[in-house]
Amino acid sequence: MDKLINPDVITDFREERSGIPNLLCQLGCRVKVTNLKAGDYIINDRIVVERKRILCFH
Repeated sequence: MDKLINPDVITDFREERSGIPNLLCQLGCRVKVTNLKAGDYIINDRIVVERKRILCFH
């Protein structure tokens, strides 16, 4: 049950400037910052998130 309350999130080190890893920590997530080969955030072995800004689509 603790993992549902305080999930582990692995985040790419390049995402630190976005402030999202700090926000996740404030919300109770356990954040590990590393160099990811794919994606920006790994939630579990089935969910990887790639964050995009609107400018990426123009």
